[in-house]
Amino acid sequence: MSGRLGRFRREDGQTMVEFVLLFPLLLVLALMLVEFGFALNAYITVNNASTEAARYAAVGSAVNGAGPCDSGATPSIEGLAVRVSSDLLACSDVDVGYIKRMPEAQYVRGDAVGVEIEYVYQMVTPLGDLMTLLSFGTVPNTLTMTACAEARLERGPVSQAGLQTGSGCS
Repeated sequence: MSGRLGRFRREDGQTMVEFVLLFPLLLVLALMLVEFGFALNAYITVNNASTEAARYAAVGSAVNGAGPCDSGATPSIEGLAVRVSSDLLACSDVDVGYIKRMPEAQYVRGDAVGVEIEYVYQMVTPLGDLMTLLSFGTVPNTLTMTACAEARLERGPVSQAGLQTGSGCS
């Protein structure tokens, strides 16, 4: 009987050692899941903002670069993208360009407008810093997310002055 009890006592710490060995792996997996969720949310938000801003520009509601980023009831195209993203983006992240079908003097119905957004995503969890540390700086802790949306103008822009010519989404 005492032989059996002695054998069980020798294995008492085995579970604790296994837990200590596996805990870092489980922690990294949990951080990866959380980071993936935040990054996916930012990616979807950036894509949605570019689509909404292109649609807003297509119906001719505002002009890009019209004064402040968000001027109250009628925001600029950039301002709408910032508003749709719940202030995740800044006006400097949004680039609006109009594309002519015919080399006419003015933009008309049927021409295109493109909205391109470039957003630098900063990792939320310490996983990015850990990856940078383990890779000796070769893996950055930021991701650059880009989205581009085009829409056909339903009518000409409100004002033709100061419109940027764009190349569209490729």
